[in-house]
Amino acid sequence: MANTRFLVIGATFFDSIFHGLDAFPRLGTEVFASGQDFAVGGMAITAMVLSQLGAATTYCSSIGGDIFGQIVEDELRRTGLDLLLCETRNGRTSHTVAMAHGNDRAFLSILGQEVHDRELFHRWRTAQATDDFHHMVLHVGLKDDESWQLVCEAADLGFTTSVSISYESLELFRQGSIPRDDWLNVPNLVFCNTLEAQEITGQRWEEALTTLNAGTARTIVTLGANGAATIDDGGTFLHCPALPVSLVDTTGAGDAFAAGVLRGLGLQWPLQQCLRLGTVCGSRTITALGGTAGAPKTLTEARSYLEDLGPVKEGSQ
Repeated sequence: MANTRFLVIGATFFDSIFHGLDAFPRLGTEVFASGQDFAVGGMAITAMVLSQLGAATTYCSSIGGDIFGQIVEDELRRTGLDLLLCETRNGRTSHTVAMAHGNDRAFLSILGQEVHDRELFHRWRTAQATDDFHHMVLHVGLKDDESWQLVCEAADLGFTTSVSISYESLELFRQGSIPRDDWLNVPNLVFCNTLEAQEITGQRWEEALTTLNAGTARTIVTLGANGAATIDDGGTFLHCPALPVSLVDTTGAGDAFAAGVLRGLGLQWPLQQCLRLGTVCGSRTITALGGTAGAPKTLTEARSYLEDLGPVKEGSQ
């Protein structure tokens, strides 16, 4: 994967985050926050963290022509991303208001009418001067049948394909829309959390990890405060503990984790080191509000935290 370039495609959100509330608002009442921040959310988190880690990254998404879209675009460009941005079909940027109180949060969202990931991919491909994509990694969030078809299409074109499972995509597995053999062998890399792994397989996450790594696809399961786990090519179980940090906001931890793992793979690091880099990025992300503010701003910064991270444990589950 020398000279690897990354192509990340997905939905982008403008996140308004209110914190320091005395209580959640009730109908007919007004509540004041002690602080407010904004962040760029959605698949943009993975793209931005990859770029911050020094990876050549293109991000394809759709945003509105409103003020929120302009703020989002400015933030994306600030991280050095190569961008292909289309306007949403209703001109609105997807927007979430998050209210943090204690260890709980409440959300209110409004969605833009996004251009589908597969159409974004086709627009990007039309602008390319080559059909040789063997040096490229495509990372997408699985949402529906069409996004799965995008993964299959990219694999056929020679891309290394990376997929993040989302809660909304679990219905594909419940309905059997994706054949088991395809799921275990078409993507190169799959990211999911314990609940998603259990939902897909009907097994405890430890057993699910073995099931999901039965083909050529590498599945990595994030374990929240317990780090992450996978199985290597030799069938050895690998567990990387989380980096000890103070929790502020878990938003984007899985997306940042994926960015770290992908960056390590692009650098041709051993799998254990890729797990460690992903864990550093995911752990540091939760130390600040939003999905990128706490993430390492450079690869050098990320590597400095590796000294504080325990070794990857090998052996039985």
